[in-house]
Amino acid sequence: ARPMLEEGVTGWYLRVLEEGVLAAGDAIVVEGRAEASMTVREIVGLVGDGPAAEDLDRGAAIPALSPGWRESFTRRATTARERARRAP
Repeated sequence: ARPMLEEGVTGWYLRVLEEGVLAAGDAIVVEGRAEASMTVREIVGLVGDGPAAEDLDRGAAIPALSPGWRESFTRRATTARERARRAP
């Protein structure tokens, strides 16, 4: 999956919170959007090298993302700040 994300290509857009059955023709309804959100493109942009710590913080603050993604963004934001402090 990482190579796809690094190329900006995604094959999925939804996180499954509860398994169930969905048949052709069934409605999929957006029940709401969180204020703290980012587009799929913005999230994919956080996967590669070089995103700003502030953008990684934004991703880490999105409750709808999986805990693994959020933790990864938090670690990478910390690393980015440490590198910035050490830079001449």
